[in-house]
Amino acid sequence: MKPLRLLAIPCALLAMLVVSTPASAAPCAAGGFTATATFPNDPGFEGMYKYTLSGSWDTGEANGLSHISFLIDFECPCVCESNFAVFPTPAGTATGTDSSGADCTVDFIGINECEGDPTIPNPAPAIKFEAPEGQGCETGQTGTGTWCFYSAQPPLPAAVYTDAVVVKFGVNDCSLDVSGQLPDCTACAVPVETSTWGKVKRLYGSEE
Repeated sequence: MKPLRLLAIPCALLAMLVVSTPASAAPCAAGGFTATATFPNDPGFEGMYKYTLSGSWDTGEANGLSHISFLIDFECPCVCESNFAVFPTPAGTATGTDSSGADCTVDFIGINECEGDPTIPNPAPAIKFEAPEGQGCETGQTGTGTWCFYSAQPPLPAAVYTDAVVVKFGVNDCSLDVSGQLPDCTACAVPVETSTWGKVKRLYGSEE
């Protein structure tokens, strides 16, 4: 019997295989999101596009939103690059209530979960916005919010992305659609090996 040979699968191909069969969260009771792209050249984010994501949610349950993930559910070779998603502080705000029931604003931080958000069923890369604890203000079953991030990647044409938003609440989650513009990964830079003059001379057999 011939020995068993293990096939080496490139990481990029493996990621494509995983993303091609995503598990979708159940639809939320109500809500939806829009995404817009601008080029404001904001201080600290010069030369970058600004993506603003806004909308509303209704989880249909008593638990409030703990975090929200916008899925990059398509092949994107530069999604893990440091300039793919850069976040301001705060990276977003949403409606909430304090312990007395009064209205307040919940701040969010941004995280590029380029290898997938481990807390949701879909393994695709995700732009995640999370509400840190201890703010004295919490989101509810329903609410509205606006989040943003900056990227070196230009926008895709406007489109509707089905189930591209996953709302996490307690141990459960639900999905919503997002319409608008997301980063275009076809513009990702292709790494080029740098050749020194010494390498060039060795390649062609040149001598000093």
